[in-house]
Amino acid sequence: MKQSFFILILCCVCFGVIGCSNDNPIKPEGFPIIYPVTLIMTQEGKPLTEATVTLIAEDKSIKWGTSGFSNTEGKIELKTAGFIGVPAGKFKAVVVKTDAEGVPTSPDEAGDPKVYTLVEKIYTNPLTTPLVLDITAETKELTLDVGKAVKIRIN
Repeated sequence: MKQSFFILILCCVCFGVIGCSNDNPIKPEGFPIIYPVTLIMTQEGKPLTEATVTLIAEDKSIKWGTSGFSNTEGKIELKTAGFIGVPAGKFKAVVVKTDAEGVPTSPDEAGDPKVYTLVEKIYTNPLTTPLVLDITAETKELTLDVGKAVKIRIN
């Protein structure tokens, strides 16, 4: 009896998980049409890895956030509110890549953490970034370069 009950519960859980998976989730009301765009980030012409890029829409009617994280080739699959793609429009790109040193690895260890930005500060602020993207339905891939490699302490 206990074994049958256990199998019944296991089946219900499995069917519940399978039934909840959705390859085509419903987008919220008012969600814009988005287009798949790959962004390639470089620094001094080489792939910029492990950087976060956030797009700030110049059109204030675009209320959905777009961002991504660069892989080992500097490529970013941009997502808007978790959905792959970017709405059409003009965007400023803010790029952030940091490194930390002296971070304690255990509660007993003392440390003096130091945090550094690895891209020039001009690219980390939406008011100063010169990186502007114009996304259209035809845009498939864009390359942006963040200039020279730096290591500037920010704390």
